[in-house]
Amino acid sequence: MDNSYNELLNTHRLKDFDKRTKIPKGVVRYANIWNLQWKNELAMQRVYQIAFLLDREPDALDPRSDGMAWWKNPRSRSGFGHYYEFRIYDSDYAHSKPVRHSDFFYVALRRRLKPNTICHMQEITDSTYYYGVGGILYSTCGELEASMATFAIVIAYDNDEISLLEARERYNTYIKTIVGEFFENEKHSDMWRLNNWQFRTAIEKYIMENSNQQDIKKPVSPLSLMKESPKLSNFM
Repeated sequence: MDNSYNELLNTHRLKDFDKRTKIPKGVVRYANIWNLQWKNELAMQRVYQIAFLLDREPDALDPRSDGMAWWKNPRSRSGFGHYYEFRIYDSDYAHSKPVRHSDFFYVALRRRLKPNTICHMQEITDSTYYYGVGGILYSTCGELEASMATFAIVIAYDNDEISLLEARERYNTYIKTIVGEFFENEKHSDMWRLNNWQFRTAIEKYIMENSNQQDIKKPVSPLSLMKESPKLSNFM
């Protein structure tokens, strides 16, 4: 193959990588106090944003190129429960749904799913998967908030609140709404103290109330929870 073509192809790939992984203009940048030597700038930014959100350092951190940051049982911002884990990698998996972006942020939630949901889950999105033995639902994206929206839609489908067609139709809308809220708030240095998290708070409360939380002393049925909280369909 002509070397000039290879050079052109590599240049295009590099530009595409830069477009997906560069920190957007207008966003508050964090000092690289842990000396992360990562290629993916956006992944580095997310490490510091999550550290501020949780008010704790990662439980494990590899600052070298192709490294990873890991948090075990991170608590939700809304205070209703815990996720199973957060993992942020110095990686770049190009994903085009709902828009072209980089997947590097893995979020896990304790939630057992029905066999039918497991069979059809990737018809909603191929950025989510399920570990059946542990009853752990995973989602990958570039922001925690996108995975939260994914969890909410999968859970609503699992709860028979929405059909598979409705889940697929709402996926783009919900992610664009919650990520748009995040993009606006990350322009502020005190982003996690802002009150402009209405959609995020509602989504997180929903998924925490519908997850298998080890620290919930008195289990509550999903039906009674839905009487206290608006249905997922009412968030939009």
